[in-house]
Amino acid sequence: MRPVERGPHPVNSRGEKVVYRHYSEARGELIKRLGEYCSFCEMQLDASLAVEHVQPKSKVPELEKSWGNFLLACPNCNSTKGDTDILLSDYVWPHIDNTAACLKYGPGALVRPADLLDSNLKLRTENTIDLVGLDRYPSRPTKRKNVKTEGRDSANDRRWMNRQEAWDIAKNARDDLIETIRDDGEDSRYAIMARERLVSEARGHGYWSIWMTVFADDPKTRQSLIEAFNAARSCFDPATTQPQSRVS
Repeated sequence: MRPVERGPHPVNSRGEKVVYRHYSEARGELIKRLGEYCSFCEMQLDASLAVEHVQPKSKVPELEKSWGNFLLACPNCNSTKGDTDILLSDYVWPHIDNTAACLKYGPGALVRPADLLDSNLKLRTENTIDLVGLDRYPSRPTKRKNVKTEGRDSANDRRWMNRQEAWDIAKNARDDLIETIRDDGEDSRYAIMARERLVSEARGHGYWSIWMTVFADDPKTRQSLIEAFNAARSCFDPATTQPQSRVS
């Protein structure tokens, strides 16, 4: 899950905090800062990307138009999360935690807690995975109770298949880059062009964490992915691009 910097409340030309008549008016600024990606599953979307309330507006109506309560979500993550009562400290959040260090992405497009997490962080990560159904795939039944299953365990939920597609595309891009570097050199213009192409392809497909995993041994490409997806730079060692403690 891509860690992000949502930033402070937007202000107008007079330096005053923007007042939203409807929460949907925050969508443009959120996309400007976070990109056209679901804050949870990382799917790339345009028209269907919605303003997501961290604390559900039905349960905490006073935060319905609060910038500090906004993220972006795809229809599947949005509907799966629903109006679940949220205690922030029970979960990991892309705008608060270094979620890149919390979740592990592997072959088969499966999502799990990362290795070597302490017990509390592992539990919080598991709660987040379950909250939006990141571990759902066609043959896996839902674990949550009293939550609508439409769009999650049905054929309408294509997140697993989309992650698998992104994994295959990223692997092919890695193989092409390796071949280009072998033939022309690490710093050749052909290698530079190949890296630019794959980063552009990654942006078009989304699923940043899949690309970061496939290029785990390539800090140069990973740095380009961090910058292209506007991930929170403080979450990564600048030399190795490996996750580090998040700087507030």
